[in-house]
This record gives sequence, structure tokens and C-alpha cells, in this order.
Amino acid sequence: MPTIIVDDFITHLNRKGTLNPVSENTKKDYRSTLEQFQRFLDGRQPSPELAQEWIQQLLDKGRKPATVALRGWALRRYCSEQKVMVDAKC
Repeated sequence: MPTIIVDDFITHLNRKGTLNPVSENTKKDYRSTLEQFQRFLDGRQPSPELAQEWIQQLLDKGRKPATVALRGWALRRYCSEQKVMVDAKC
């Protein structure tokens, strides 16, 4: 998983012709999630193991399960879209 590029991801979400555009609130939530995860990484390359560690840390801090689930969903969406964005640039 490459370094997180938040702005490219957010722009990609509502590109022209997309079948699943997202609302402004969703973009705001995704941006917040990715920025928080990036701070957690503290310069480390993202990986599934670090994502799981961060999710567990959120649960350990007492975050509500629904909030943690949304954070996890945003990370999964980022990873899925990142592959599409990389393939499209080749």
C-alpha cells in the first residue's frame, strides 16, 4: 500500500462519469479518517497490519463500534480505489 494521498483520493471519488458519487459529508469523513490514519502511521508505510492495529487502538480508546466501522470502511474504500487510480495512470 503506497503512501496515502488524501487529495487525489477525494478528487477521484467524484470524478466525471462515476457510478457511485459520494456526498460532501462522506468526503469530509473519508478525509478525516485518512488524515487520522496518516498521523497514526507517523511516517511508516501503510499496511493491512497497521490498519488493523489502528482500528484496534480506536476500539481500545473507547470509540463507538459504529464509528470504528465507518473508519474501517473508509480505509477499505481507499485501498480499493487506490488500485483503480494506479491502474488508470499506467
